[in-house]
Amino acid sequence: KMVDIKVVKSLIGGFLIHIVLGTLYIGGNIAVYLASYLRKFDSSIRIEEVIAITPIAMFGVNTTQYIGTRLCWKIGPRWTILIGNIVLLIGCFSASFCTNIYALFTTYAALYGMGVGLAYMSPVIIN
Repeated sequence: KMVDIKVVKSLIGGFLIHIVLGTLYIGGNIAVYLASYLRKFDSSIRIEEVIAITPIAMFGVNTTQYIGTRLCWKIGPRWTILIGNIVLLIGCFSASFCTNIYALFTTYAALYGMGVGLAYMSPVIIN
């Protein structure tokens, strides 16, 4: 019996989405590198400050998951995931230009976290 191509595409898409959204949890691993980078611009940056990115991002996730769930029911999972990933990408891309910790908190932590929150529940809801 042949497998429906839509089923395969859905499984692959869900897998890839969760790989992207799951990068939120590597904050502790990349904090050392972010602190090292930010020290080029401000020598007083400490690793303890950079570690705050993960809790700020998780706050963004938790505050926008409800919105993402409601949006998924209203406009569908495809558009909700697209909107969430656009917010996520804007946050990640603009973080590459940051030269201070507060800009990084706003872009990589807050925007990235909000994008993850918008998109995260859609693959779960459509099951």
